[in-house]
Amino acid sequence: MDKGKYLIGEVAEISGVSQKCIRSWEDYLGDVFRIQCGRMKYRYYTEEQLEIVKKIKQFLDEGFKLKFAVERAKEALS
Repeated sequence: MDKGKYLIGEVAEISGVSQKCIRSWEDYLGDVFRIQCGRMKYRYYTEEQLEIVKKIKQFLDEGFKLKFAVERAKEALS
């Protein structure tokens, strides 16, 4: 695996967010979360995208709604 590129299962394991949940967030994240697909059609996530997932989870765990958590995560990492 290239350094800084993660499969969805790795992102899920590192962040504590399910693969299903990560996929559902892709629509909310728009351009910030353009996923690269490799030859085998696997999703590859960058280090920055992993950090966004972790930030969103943090905000959700603090009780914020998804829309707010996504916006805050984008702001925090820009």
